[in-house]
Amino acid sequence: MAKGNRSRSKRKGKAPNAGNTTRAKPALNLVRRSRLLSLTPAERKYAHLVADPCNGPLSAGIFGDGSGGVISRFETDGIMGDVAPTTASALVFVPAAAAGWTSGKPSDGDAPVWNGVTSSLIPGRDFLNANAGQFRCLAACLRIYWPGTELNRQGIVSNLQTTADIVNNSNASVGAIRASSTYVQRMPEDYTELKWLPSEYELEMRAPGVTAASQEFSRFSALVTTTSGVPSATPIRWRMVAVYEWVPRVSTGLSSMNTAASVPAGSFQRVTQALTSIGNWAYVSSHQAATAISSLMAGAHAAGTLASGVAALTVG
Repeated sequence: MAKGNRSRSKRKGKAPNAGNTTRAKPALNLVRRSRLLSLTPAERKYAHLVADPCNGPLSAGIFGDGSGGVISRFETDGIMGDVAPTTASALVFVPAAAAGWTSGKPSDGDAPVWNGVTSSLIPGRDFLNANAGQFRCLAACLRIYWPGTELNRQGIVSNLQTTADIVNNSNASVGAIRASSTYVQRMPEDYTELKWLPSEYELEMRAPGVTAASQEFSRFSALVTTTSGVPSATPIRWRMVAVYEWVPRVSTGLSSMNTAASVPAGSFQRVTQALTSIGNWAYVSSHQAATAISSLMAGAHAAGTLASGVAALTVG
């Protein structure tokens, strides 16, 4: 009897351990993973650049159209909204045209009067106009910073990618832009960043000088940010980064150029599908997200980590 009791007792003691197996982590979404890992090396390199224009490798893209040129990264930064009685401001960046506009002096809800193209506003604009026979933008981003003290940080920031024709709309108020924006948040402690997703049309080589009045311009997209609710004449800092592929003008005196490495074949659709599968990659409000994105080039494991990690780090 006692022996039977001991036997049953022993079995009872072992039963919990026998069933206490380690639960496997949920498998990464297979669609995400397959899209990331099925990219060719050229496609993955270009996807990395689009997702991280500030730090990504200077990839020539995946176009294979024989129009390759020099790959260069440009950067500008400045301030807006620093003139009284400004309490709101708007900024438009059209990467495919290397063009940009700022608002006038609106208060919250007032319609901004778009100023003319400011050459110093856009990264690479003066250089490309002076030296490029043709160019295309491969990747771009727009960041907004609060330059003041934490005690005084206030206001609202909105970001969206929309048609470049917004600069032809004199009724596009800060309030209306914010209401239609994809991302709206309080003035960030660090920064907000919106990255550009180009269309295939925007990735065609073209000569500098496309104007806002042209039909070609209406097919471009723009990165648009607004600020509102800030104290009068308070400067808001912006930073733009753009990567351009450009072919020198004949007049520059450059007699030859090796473009063999600039024409890898690939699929733009595959790149955009892969980027879409990793989550809300185009908008970040933390430097940690950009760090996670940059791990895309580290290999299969990092790509899997990226797919699940970026969505958790980004805001939207």
